[in-house]
Amino acid sequence: MGTIVDRNQLVEEMQIGHSTLTKYISQGLPYVDRGGSGRLATFDLEACKQWRQERYGKTADDDESMQQARLRKLQAEASLAELELQKSHGQVIPIEDVAEELADLFSKIKSQLLALPVITAGLVYGKETVREIQAIIDEQIRIVLIELSSKYIKEEEQEKEDELTRDIKQELSQ
Repeated sequence: MGTIVDRNQLVEEMQIGHSTLTKYISQGLPYVDRGGSGRLATFDLEACKQWRQERYGKTADDDESMQQARLRKLQAEASLAELELQKSHGQVIPIEDVAEELADLFSKIKSQLLALPVITAGLVYGKETVREIQAIIDEQIRIVLIELSSKYIKEEEQEKEDELTRDIKQELSQ
């Protein structure tokens, strides 16, 4: 005979719940003393483990792995539900949307930067000082940056930026 344990110890040693133990007992789990009349039921731990192994092909490690797998599944489901909630509230967006938006932005940046030499060449032609040329180039760069950022700034800030852009364009046309 192996180690003798009571119900609570058996549940702990076999890493099962009390309802599972009750089910096992009804299916023929061996016991040393059924208990009753104030006596606790007792079990031969090794015989119980062997019974479960023969009947279910399970060990305590299998049950623990299964419990861990269930826990991981529950955690994944909870994370997915949280993500969906955040998505519905506009707190997260699909990476494909971000990639598309970035590709569009980089394309605009490229075209604006490539246009700078063409635009500034005519404006700086005939200017005599480095300071005048630098001021024109600086203004053109600022115009491009304002146009590029206009989609990503708040409306209030947008109005200020639009006003600044108009002022710069008016100065350049004079």
